[in-house]
Amino acid sequence: MPTTVLYCSDPLNERRADAHFAGEARALRAAGAVTALIDHDALLAGDAGRAVARVPAGGGRPVVPGLDAPGPAVRGARRRPARAWW
Repeated sequence: MPTTVLYCSDPLNERRADAHFAGEARALRAAGAVTALIDHDALLAGDAGRAVARVPAGGGRPVVPGLDAPGPAVRGARRRPARAWW
């Protein structure tokens, strides 16, 4: 099963990784890794569905480097039934 590296999206441009991780995300994609973006603000607001809406289904085991979110928010995203990626 593949691994997908998840990065928080830039709050000003949801199609780009946050500036703190943009270089790392580019390097991984250039090396052939699969990356996807999550909405950190939506995750903290408790809207797990919106937080992972841009993550493709079937992306394999997720890895989230540097995610700063409380446990309940992350557990909510993991329980999201609409996608089988986590």
